[in-house]
Amino acid sequence: MIIAVDGPAASGKGTIARALARRFGLPHLDTGLLYRAVGLNLLQTGGDPESEFSALRACDISQIDFDDPELKSEIVGGLASRISAYPAVRCALLERQRSFAGQPGGDDRDMHRAAAPLQQAEDAVLIDTSNLGVEAAIQAAIEAVEARL
Repeated sequence: MIIAVDGPAASGKGTIARALARRFGLPHLDTGLLYRAVGLNLLQTGGDPESEFSALRACDISQIDFDDPELKSEIVGGLASRISAYPAVRCALLERQRSFAGQPGGDDRDMHRAAAPLQQAEDAVLIDTSNLGVEAAIQAAIEAVEARL
């Protein structure tokens, strides 16, 4: 089973995704963290965020510590948002995501970018968490998954 959780920044995607992974015994991949890792790598290597080639080179994130608190910094988040618009970066990271999904067990800019714009899939279940607390949002997500099982 593959469950995708998406939405605008700071909407609780990670919290809900981790809770679903725990509940259903699934591996968890924070794809936003992948882009942040590329952004951090670009920052650490002095790469140019205005260069798609430079951003693509930063996709080698094998040396990035995913527990590094700088991954959650505003600077790195801004870089991640900028470089996520590059088709070559999206393609490189999509391969990582596909590989992860294939393993056993398993904001306005985003919606209008040219490469892989954020769109709701036809069979997706939309859960508006705007007026829900964390526990209620998690419960709504669990119920949506269980309804599909």
